[in-house]
Amino acid sequence: SMEEQLKSLVIDPITHLKMKGYFLTQRLVIIDGLDECNSTDVQSMIIKVIAGIAASQPLRFLIASRPEHEIQKTFDLIPLVNTITTHLTLDRKYHPDQDIEKYLLDAFNTIKQRHALAFELSGTPNWPTWHDLWILVHRSSGQFIYASTVVKFISDDNHDPREALRAIIDKTLEHTLEENPF
Repeated sequence: SMEEQLKSLVIDPITHLKMKGYFLTQRLVIIDGLDECNSTDVQSMIIKVIAGIAASQPLRFLIASRPEHEIQKTFDLIPLVNTITTHLTLDRKYHPDQDIEKYLLDAFNTIKQRHALAFELSGTPNWPTWHDLWILVHRSSGQFIYASTVVKFISDDNHDPREALRAIIDKTLEHTLEENPF
C-alpha cells in the first residue's frame, strides 16, 4: 500500500536519522504535478497519506498542482487539513510578471558572466534591450515555464546568445540556429 511505501521509504529512514540527531529543523518535500496522476483516487490517496503523517514528522510538504476539482475536494474533506495547510493561487492577481522580469534580468546577467562568449557579451551593456525583455515577459503570460525555456535556450554555449534571443524575439530560427526552443 502507499502508506507502507511511505513508511518504509521515507518515514522510517527519517525517524532513524532524527534519533541520531539529524533533522533538528524541518525539511521540505516537494510534490509537483499531483494533478498529472492518472487516477483521481491516487491523487486523493497521496493527499490523505501526507495529511496523516505531516504533523508527526520533521517534514513540510509543498504540493504544486493545478486546482483540479477532486484535489480541492480532498483537501476540503480531510479533517484538520485546513489547519495545517495554506492555499496559494498563482494567477494574474499576484502579478507574476514582476517576478518573471526579475528572473529574466538575473538570468541574463548570469549569461553575460558565464557564457562561453562572456567576453563579447560584456561589450554589449544594453543586451537585452528593455523592449526585448518586455516581449519575453509578455509572452510568458504569467508562466515561468516559458521564461525558463527561453533562458535555457539562450544560455546554451553552442550558439551566440544574442542570436538565440533575436530568433526568439523575431519568432524565426533563421539566424543560423538549427534548434528550436519550443
